[in-house]
Amino acid sequence: MLARLTWVLALLLLAACSDDGTAKDGGPPPDGPTTDGPVTVTDGPRTDGPVTVTDGPLTDGPRTDGPVTVTDGPKPDAPKSVLPPPPAGAVSLRISVDDSADKAYASGELVLKGAFSFNTTTNVITPDAGWAGPFVRLYDDGPGGLEGPGSVAGDHKHGAVVYIVPGAQLTLEYGVLSPAGWMWPDGPNQTVTVKPGDTLVDLASFKIPARAGVDVTWVVDSAKLNNRTVSPGYEMVVIRANATHWSPLPCNDEGQAGDATKGDGRYTCRISAHIGKGKLFPHLGLPSPGDKVRFYVDIGGSGYHDPAGLSVTLASGTASVYKSGSDLVLDIPSSSAAAPAPAPDSSPLPSGRRGDLPGGQFDLPTTGIKGHYYVPGSYDAHRKTPLLVALHGAYEQGIWMVNVWKTLAEDRGFLLLAPSSTTTSWDLSAVFAGQTPVEDKPIRDAMSWLQQRYNVDAAHVGVEGFSDGASMTLYMGLTHGALFNVAMANSPGGMGKNYGLPDKPAIYITHGDADTVLPVTNARWMKDTLIAAGYKVEYHEFPGVGHVFPTDHKLPMLRYLESN
Repeated sequence: MLARLTWVLALLLLAACSDDGTAKDGGPPPDGPTTDGPVTVTDGPRTDGPVTVTDGPLTDGPRTDGPVTVTDGPKPDAPKSVLPPPPAGAVSLRISVDDSADKAYASGELVLKGAFSFNTTTNVITPDAGWAGPFVRLYDDGPGGLEGPGSVAGDHKHGAVVYIVPGAQLTLEYGVLSPAGWMWPDGPNQTVTVKPGDTLVDLASFKIPARAGVDVTWVVDSAKLNNRTVSPGYEMVVIRANATHWSPLPCNDEGQAGDATKGDGRYTCRISAHIGKGKLFPHLGLPSPGDKVRFYVDIGGSGYHDPAGLSVTLASGTASVYKSGSDLVLDIPSSSAAAPAPAPDSSPLPSGRRGDLPGGQFDLPTTGIKGHYYVPGSYDAHRKTPLLVALHGAYEQGIWMVNVWKTLAEDRGFLLLAPSSTTTSWDLSAVFAGQTPVEDKPIRDAMSWLQQRYNVDAAHVGVEGFSDGASMTLYMGLTHGALFNVAMANSPGGMGKNYGLPDKPAIYITHGDADTVLPVTNARWMKDTLIAAGYKVEYHEFPGVGHVFPTDHKLPMLRYLESN
């Protein structure tokens, strides 16, 4: 009975909540901007530290798929050969970021983000307290491009000149994004004040430090946390720190990447294990001696800001941690010796696959099927990124699967595609009759659209679904085995007839033996049939459990995707 209640509660939580505990950067102030007198546009990414953490998952709530407003997906601004002329009364704003120490970033990869929106045609920014964008890419293209007069092409100083027409004196907050996230040096958001009559205003600039530095290892002891527990089968443990531009640094209890013992409840995060070419953070380096590393622990999307249960080790010894405002702080002694960091990935960006910066949730712009896709904040076009296609159950839509998976998409660093069925459910009558369902080609077209714009790891593309979505998952995986390396079905009702094809993805099936909606005998038959047909099958059956999504198997499913 206890197990049954646990699963029912898990289902209710999934249906009611967004699985997203990450901090939102930017939002309107409580009072709108005034027009009579100075205007201050605030409420950007950082107040005391760069983020405001919500203790618990944020709730998006279900919504229907309305008209698609994105026409061709988010794309970078193409550099122009000559800056357009400024409009009457405009003030020029200029910024430069010096990356000459390690030359880690390509032209156009860094972004100026602030309390404004940017018109790429007129080169004019307009105050926007919601930080909704678009924002300004920084280029190393010299005086003939967007970098502007006085610059030098190819000197690894990335900049831009933009215009603003102030109707009155105003103050804007801003900062700079790398592909990993918010990268401005320690402290609050930067501000610039502009008033009528100004001609050229230089925004605060900074130099990106050398990547050589001090390796840092965090250990989160789940047995010693203050009023907090960790569910090892479900909740990710990550460190979010200014040292990784506030993108999640994964911790593991798997005896890997510096972790001492597998399964002892002590989760280890070591920066050097995740930086360099081909890693989660291809450009980032190690913290510098003398840095104050601001951070907090993210457990299953909920922020933990207590030193209890934490230990931090530097390459030269153990460090102390203290709380400051909403963050924890690690002081790295200035006397610490700097060690080389893994080489950055400074190779050219894959053509056409720059993708969106920063990440987030977007509507699918394809005409064949509605739905959503999600890009993790750590997405970097230099790195091949796994893709999960998630298919909802009957009477649900793609947003449900976004809510199920997006926190793990952030923490694990994979792209998520969540299409919506064309009616109240998938075209399963065609599947079971051995025919082609109407959603088959539109799903593959949406995948192709995403793969043309993002650097998808073709060796790690999975399809997953619940209930009717699980049946559609098995159909897609068995029919298009060349596209998917795994197919993961939770409480499926069937799989169609295409299980004799040459390309055989790995199969992962879960089912409750008390399911009265889609009987477990279906899953048992499918398991035996697929094993007999030569498929690799991992099967999990839950005693006393009904027709529910297996919350505790989200991480195991992702590991199955990553390992096959």
